[in-house]
Amino acid sequence: MRLHVHRVVVIFFLLFVSTAASAETRVYFSPTGGCEEHIVEMIGQTHHQLDIAMYSLNNQQILSALEDAKDRGVNIRILLDRSQAFGNSDETLWLKKHHFDVRLHSHNKIQHNKFAIADGRLIETGSFNWTIPAEESNDENCVFMDEATIAHSYQAQFDDNLWPDNSEKKSKQHFIKLRRKKEATDS
Repeated sequence: MRLHVHRVVVIFFLLFVSTAASAETRVYFSPTGGCEEHIVEMIGQTHHQLDIAMYSLNNQQILSALEDAKDRGVNIRILLDRSQAFGNSDETLWLKKHHFDVRLHSHNKIQHNKFAIADGRLIETGSFNWTIPAEESNDENCVFMDEATIAHSYQAQFDDNLWPDNSEKKSKQHFIKLRRKKEATDS
């Protein structure tokens, strides 16, 4: 009986170690500490689905990586904060013009999340907005986690709350206002 209990303990230990070994977490800091580079790398390695909830987005390297991923057939959904989208109107309208599935938040006061889920398994999160100042001049952090349980939680939040709560219909209304503002500014 004692030998049997020992085997069970050893099996559980090996299962725990193998599970822990398969989960990977990496942390980077900015300015110029690797966040932009690793976000671009993550986007480049995404095969099927990329869901993004971002407060602010205007980083050209990241936008290029998103365009490349879309051209490879990756399904990309982007939720942006409405007020920040108006501040980054060129980039926001560029996403829409290039047929990205992008929505502007309309549910709560601000959409302050900063995370992405790649292929339902890899999460990028932290204080790092996908912006030029975040890469070049702000003190920021980004965390990459390859952990199924955590990825499932983020994916559920995106699928069950963020995406449906910020409807396409309301986003269209915000995009109309954004285009009008941009046209008035450009005139």
